[in-house]
Amino acid sequence: MQADRYKYRNSDSSPIHPAPRRGQHDEVSMAIRIKSRGGEHVEGMMKRFKKLCEKEGLTKDIRSREYYEKPSERRRRASRKAAGRRIREENPR
Repeated sequence: MQADRYKYRNSDSSPIHPAPRRGQHDEVSMAIRIKSRGGEHVEGMMKRFKKLCEKEGLTKDIRSREYYEKPSERRRRASRKAAGRRIREENPR
């Protein structure tokens, strides 16, 4: 099994790079850039940066990936969320 995960060069058995495992995703890098406005303080720039991160969904994504979540737990959480949504649609206020 160990040999299946690595691609080898010639016969020297040194791995070039590990092949991606099932379920692993490549990292996606999104650059959020903030340019300083004339006479703007650092606090204002940080506030704009945080708002942009929240708007992009970056903070929510980071929090969700902070700990490993088993696929069964992920499905269970999604089904609970869908059930709550169905209940709210059936009983509008």
